[in-house]
Amino acid sequence: MTTRKKVNYTTREDFHKKEEEQQAFRLSNSCNYEKCDEDSHFIALLKVCAKQKDLRRGSRIHRDLAEQGLLEKNVYICSSLISMYAKCGALLKAQEVFEYFRFRNGIAWNAIITGYTQHGYGEKALKYFERMLCEGMCPDIVTYLCVLKACGSIKAADKGQEIHATIVGEGNMLVNNPMVGTALVDMYAKCGLLGKSQEIFDKLSVRDVVAWSAIITAYAQHGNGVEALKRFEQMQREGVSPNAITFVSVLKACGSIGASYTGQEIHAKIASEGFLRKDIVLGTALIDMYGKCGLLEKAQEVFDQLPSRDVISWSALIAGYTQFGYDTEALDCFEQMKREGVSPNAVTFASILKACGNQGILDKGQEIHLEIVRDGLLEKDVMVGNALLDMYGKCGALAKAQEVFGNLSVRDVVSWNALISGYVRNGETEQAYKCFEHMQHKGYEPNESTFSCILKACGRIEDLSKGQEIHAEIIRRGLLANDTALGNALIDMYGKCGALPKAREVFDNLQVRNVITWGAIIAGCVQHGYAQEALHLFERMRFDEISPDAVTLACVLKSCGCVGALCKGQEIHAEMVKDGLLEVDIVVDNALIDMYGSCGMLMEATEVFDKMNVRDVVSWTSLISGFSHLGKEYMVFKLVGNLINEGKIPDLATFTILLNLCSHSGLLDKGEIYFECISEVYGIMPTLEHHACMIDLFGRAGHLDKVISIIKQMPYIANMSIWHSVLGACQKWGNVKVARLAFEHALQIDEMDATAYVCLSNLYATCGMKEDAEKINALREEKGAWKTSKTWSFQCIDCG
Repeated sequence: MTTRKKVNYTTREDFHKKEEEQQAFRLSNSCNYEKCDEDSHFIALLKVCAKQKDLRRGSRIHRDLAEQGLLEKNVYICSSLISMYAKCGALLKAQEVFEYFRFRNGIAWNAIITGYTQHGYGEKALKYFERMLCEGMCPDIVTYLCVLKACGSIKAADKGQEIHATIVGEGNMLVNNPMVGTALVDMYAKCGLLGKSQEIFDKLSVRDVVAWSAIITAYAQHGNGVEALKRFEQMQREGVSPNAITFVSVLKACGSIGASYTGQEIHAKIASEGFLRKDIVLGTALIDMYGKCGLLEKAQEVFDQLPSRDVISWSALIAGYTQFGYDTEALDCFEQMKREGVSPNAVTFASILKACGNQGILDKGQEIHLEIVRDGLLEKDVMVGNALLDMYGKCGALAKAQEVFGNLSVRDVVSWNALISGYVRNGETEQAYKCFEHMQHKGYEPNESTFSCILKACGRIEDLSKGQEIHAEIIRRGLLANDTALGNALIDMYGKCGALPKAREVFDNLQVRNVITWGAIIAGCVQHGYAQEALHLFERMRFDEISPDAVTLACVLKSCGCVGALCKGQEIHAEMVKDGLLEVDIVVDNALIDMYGSCGMLMEATEVFDKMNVRDVVSWTSLISGFSHLGKEYMVFKLVGNLINEGKIPDLATFTILLNLCSHSGLLDKGEIYFECISEVYGIMPTLEHHACMIDLFGRAGHLDKVISIIKQMPYIANMSIWHSVLGACQKWGNVKVARLAFEHALQIDEMDATAYVCLSNLYATCGMKEDAEKINALREEKGAWKTSKTWSFQCIDCG
């Protein structure tokens, strides 16, 4: 006796679905269509083929129907055939069948329009809609639902409004059919007309979960997370239960505004209703939300609990790790994903390239580049090309970045921005300028990010003229009104160029200021010696209840050190301890050491240094600088020895401190050893400042021939400061010959430099050369060289 296997059907729908599939299987495998006398059998068969996307079997049915001459006899069979091809994605075949028939009903028109809409060909769908109207066919609700979706997909707002007007003109269709109203809400939202979308929603007589999901999704997709969450709360107050689509949109809203608490509440609700066990899309939305909120352990926990994981789930987790700087974890996930047989997509590659760029891992980035080329993604997705440009730029491989850029089949403004940013980041300012000009010549409009990059380049080389030109263009385009980041970039540029009144003007005119805005204006003041103004700004910032970040605190502490504001520095230190900011950010710790060192509080500086969990060369140099200020030679050299013993390499700033100490202490031999170490031991090119230190060292010791030898051999042009140093040494040692040489070079730089005239005149007078001294004074009077420096004042900022 054969035992029949028992089948469990959980719902009535499951039962009918199973019956339908079994009937289709029996009919399609019989291959004896001539026995089917009723057209409904063929229509049912084609519907099943469409549902299962079985194009091969559907095509076979098409052939058999044609052979039997049944296509010309029944318009419903033809419509079912068009629908089958369209749902299987064979749109050319669907179009071929559609055009073959002379007499077409509304079902046939809906089938072809639906096919093009569902597969993303909105323009084609609208063209067939126009043909349908021209041939005198009346659209029904299905038609309107499809064409509204098509308008939304291609953002055809004008056409959508025209169709809306037609629907309203047909009477009660909108009022009586919530599906059409919901389709209008969705269409206007996708076209970016959120006001119209909300207006339609408010007029709906019946608002079901689909309608609520549409309006919530509208706000979430356009970055208005706060409004999306308000609609979600209102929906629940009205007694409408959310579905999986609603939850996905609400989680997106939570992620966009960092509403982690609300996100966790929704997670609990989703889990209690058992959604996660059967909906991978919802699980992925949770991972994405937690990732964007920085709760990466929670994101990993949800990911680990998913019953199955696809490329979108993996990409959401990797993106979360990358966004918050966990690049190693992102790379580990990427490797595990590939081991599990999941192929990366464009989003995955974009995130992992960002991780490679952040870490400067060029080899891994090039390996991923080869994978992308192998998969043919560069030709399909400009986002991947842009991510490659960004990665190569961050890794300093500008030739590779240029090569990728040249090979991109499609470029957008982000592509140009990535290349410009790479040049700026690596100090290739001229190339950045050329790229900026070339971009516009090619017809690409710079956006806020482009202008921010160019302003950064202007600030880096103190190109005030170019910066002002860019500022004028930004104003002309009206970009400052809604973009704080661009305002911050302008303040930073003017600050770096020393144009502090202009920086203040931009600062005052900004409608919204964030911590970066305050940090930029404070940093500009500190950089150009306006320490007191920086402290005034800091007080005003706190009055406006803006919490300083690490960069701002570091700048303010430097200001305290510059003006000896020890009490203010100690007050900031105490607040940092209370807020738990110490031993968290090495930049702030280093600034504290520098502040205490500059104020002569070496015990406090050493205490901060000793408590640091991690120290870098800047930490050591800051402490060394403090002991150097007080002339503590023994401690300076001891600390340098300890630094080297820890396996760290002294940087250029460290050597500047050492050479200055040797110069002021007359340690000629030690100074020469340190200078030679810079290039011979550590392979670093000594800067003009290091050469200036050696010139000062030998000048103080009276070795003026050695001074001239250094000037001739150094790979830099001597500046005014160096010639002043030489003139001072000549005055001290009475060397008229070298003084005359230094004087001539100083006047070549600036013939109005009063210091040069005074030094040489005093030297002549000291050496009894009265006539020569009088000649120099007469020449000075002739040139009008009376001011020793060009100064300008920066208006004190009222702390309000």
